[in-house]
Amino acid sequence: MERTVVIRPLFILILVLTVVSASAQARVVAELYSARVPVSDRSEAARLSAIRQGLARVLVKLTGSRQALSDPGLTAALGNAADYLRQYSYTSSENIGSESGTTAPLFLEARFSPAPIETLLRELFLPVWPADRPVVLLWLVTGDAAGPRFVEEDEAPAVLAREALELRGVPYQMPLYDLTDAMALNPPQVWAQDQVSLKMASRRYGVDHWLVLQFDEGHGPVSGRWALAGQRQAADDLQQDDLEQWISAAVDAAVDELARPMTFRAGQLGESLRLVVDNVNNYADLSGLLALLSTLEIVTGTQILEVDRDRLLLEVTVEGKAERLADVLAGQPRLTRVVSVGGEQSTGIAYRWHGGSGD
Repeated sequence: MERTVVIRPLFILILVLTVVSASAQARVVAELYSARVPVSDRSEAARLSAIRQGLARVLVKLTGSRQALSDPGLTAALGNAADYLRQYSYTSSENIGSESGTTAPLFLEARFSPAPIETLLRELFLPVWPADRPVVLLWLVTGDAAGPRFVEEDEAPAVLAREALELRGVPYQMPLYDLTDAMALNPPQVWAQDQVSLKMASRRYGVDHWLVLQFDEGHGPVSGRWALAGQRQAADDLQQDDLEQWISAAVDAAVDELARPMTFRAGQLGESLRLVVDNVNNYADLSGLLALLSTLEIVTGTQILEVDRDRLLLEVTVEGKAERLADVLAGQPRLTRVVSVGGEQSTGIAYRWHGGSGD
């Protein structure tokens, strides 16, 4: 994606600003263009099938939606999946996520080329979920005749849930289940999906989203409820034949809901908005700010309109809706959102830049 940067020095009035806390966690997800698929052998048929599966997984990670695979254009692309392949290799590993303890001795690890896939998504006007994604706090609770209990990090359901989130390219965090958590939240409250208590307990982790997976233990079909809460809220009841299928279906449904408002339409005509950024004190700060903006997937151009000492007025062009930029910038630790408390009103959304000196 080509990006432009235009510098045009002018002057703007000084504003009195106050910092708004931006503690929400976000991470840039790596390996969005890679997939690891189990194979039965190294035959050509098994390899081509795994490459198709791998590309399908990559496309779901990039679009944030399983429904994207129903697009006729992507269906055609999957039929020629090898055309998008950069490299592949075979690895052996124990399948620790399986309840039966069986092993999958062979995996195909595929890496796909970003450029042709980005072009494909743009030509088809499909949604794109940027790599800068919010961290989701994962609460798991299960119940039996003895009542509800938390699922510990090393138990099979937690391992399956983490694998399902990784498959969708979602950064996550597990609760510590320490004394602080115990004082704020207990298993019956999570089982009842007490959102007030969940919000209080989740606050210490600095996240905007948390996912509750609540399911019954026992033999036979697994039933339960998933609930995504925080800035994005959704929930549903599910029943599946076994625990692995239930967790996969629950995580998939929750991630579809999480990603939907965070995507932009590739190839959509761009919109522009203005940013006011202060504390840009030298060329290193300016270079760092412009470099950061250039790495954001939705940004297609940046123009410096005005300069007044340590403050810049920028016009930023994005692909898709302009308001998405504020959501993306919320996860950037070097930019803090600020609001005006006096003086002239800002002509754009205001931020404070934090350079390498830690100011």
